[in-house]
Amino acid sequence: MKMKNNYQKKLKKLRSEIDQVDRALLSILKKRSAIVQKIAVLKIKNKLPIIQKSRNLEIQKNRRAQGEKLGLAPQYINKLFQILIRQSVQDQRNLVKKKSRTK
Repeated sequence: MKMKNNYQKKLKKLRSEIDQVDRALLSILKKRSAIVQKIAVLKIKNKLPIIQKSRNLEIQKNRRAQGEKLGLAPQYINKLFQILIRQSVQDQRNLVKKKSRTK
């Protein structure tokens, strides 16, 4: 019985660590989103397109390389940043729509 309790305590501690990392990750995603909004405002003011393919490709390539140096699977990093880029584009489009309605 003592073995099981020890296992459960370790598992609970590790899960708590994951929860802390997840909270930090969410906070970082919120910060990233705020920066995306600032980028969108600059793009709108300067009549730049929302999607800049060369920048997206640069992000994918650089983040994949950074992830590999950290021992993370390239496919994992690709998928993660595809999601982040897609959401950034959507957030920027939403801001463009919102700005066009308030004019």
